[in-house]
Amino acid sequence: MEILVSPDALVPLNEKYIWILGDIMRITDRYAVIGGWAVYHYLVGVLGRYLYSFDLDIIVGADVFGDVAELLESYGVVYRYTVGRDCVHVFMDGDDEKSAKTVVDVFTVCDDPVLPFDVGEVLEFDRRLVYSDLVRDYIYVVSPEKLLVAKMMAYSNRVNTIKIVKDLVDIISLILTQELDYKIIKGLVLYRIPVRVFIRNLYKEFVENYNFISQILYLDEKEVQVLKEFPSKVFDF
Repeated sequence: MEILVSPDALVPLNEKYIWILGDIMRITDRYAVIGGWAVYHYLVGVLGRYLYSFDLDIIVGADVFGDVAELLESYGVVYRYTVGRDCVHVFMDGDDEKSAKTVVDVFTVCDDPVLPFDVGEVLEFDRRLVYSDLVRDYIYVVSPEKLLVAKMMAYSNRVNTIKIVKDLVDIISLILTQELDYKIIKGLVLYRIPVRVFIRNLYKEFVENYNFISQILYLDEKEVQVLKEFPSKVFDF
C-alpha cells in the first residue's frame, strides 16, 4: 500500500492538536488516543507518512477529566455539549463544527455504548505505547483491533461527508498494515449488526468508492485480495 497524497491533502495539519496532546501527556498518563489521530500514529511508523485527522478523539480517566477540560479551555477550545449519557464531551474553538478549526471529543467511562469497547478497560490494560513524530515522545493509543472496529462503527453511522471517505481509507489502511487478532475483532462485532454488515460488504464498499480511494491510496493486487478475504477471517475464525 502506498499513500499517494500529502498528509494535509484532506485536512491541513492543525498544530494546536500537537500542543494539546503534548500537554495532556504532561498532566496525566490516564489517557488513550482513539480515532483518526490513533490511526495516524499506527500508520506513519509503517508508511513513513499518513493523513492528518479532522479532530482529536481521546479517552481520559474520570479523575482527570477536570484537568483536561481546564487545559483545553486554556487553548480556547471550550466545552460545547455532551453526547450520550455523560459519555462524550465535545470541546471546540468555534460555535459549531463548521466554524471550529479545533474539535476535541473527550470520552469518559459510562454505561452508554458509544464505543464498541469498555473505556475503563482500555485505560487499565488495553492500550499501546507508540512513538509520535509530532510530539516526539511515546503516546498511548487504543489497540488496533478496537480502533478498527470503532472506525467501522463510525463509518456505518456517518452520513455522506468527506469524513466518511477518510474513515474508509483508515479502515483499509489498518487492515493492510497491522497484525490483527481476528478473535478479538469477532468478539467486538458479535452483536453489532451494522458493523457486521459493513464487514461482509467491505470489498463492495471499496469498489463503489474506488474513484475517491484511488486518489489517496495505491493498492496492488495482493492487497486487494486481502480486503476480499477479510470477512472470512473475521467470521470463520
